[in-house]
Order: sequence, then structure tokens, then C-alpha cells
Amino acid sequence: MTTTNTPRLLSPMQPGDVPQLGGDRAVSAVRRDGAPRGPIIRWSSAQLLQGQRQVELEHAGQVYRLSLTAQGKLILTK
Repeated sequence: MTTTNTPRLLSPMQPGDVPQLGGDRAVSAVRRDGAPRGPIIRWSSAQLLQGQRQVELEHAGQVYRLSLTAQGKLILTK
């Protein structure tokens, strides 16, 4: 039996959605003092950008712009 690595399609997140932990999205971590920390959520840039070159992120009342450059790098600006 052979298996192929087909990409897993993820539905775009909508405002108010709660991310599901597990699979390749969660990475366990430890705090500096050695105490366990809850899982760290990992988002792919494709999930954040959803096919766009720029998206806006809101944090603590401030708006930040995440941009994908022509060289394939990410830039976060305020």
C-alpha cells in the first residue's frame, strides 16, 4: 500500500473563530523557569494571508500590517 503526501486543505479562519489545537499547529513549550506552558499555536503564513499579499492584524487597539514581499519574506509593520 502506498500513500501520497497530499496537501491538507484548511478552511480560512473567520473573525471570532477559536483555533483548534493539535496536529502540526501545536508545539509544546516550557517557560524560562522550567514550568510547563500550554501549547503554542502555529499558524502558517498561508493561513494568515489567505492568498493575499497583505493582511492587517489588530493587537491592543493598534493595527499592524503583515506583508509578503516579492522575495517571499514576511514584514510586520505598524
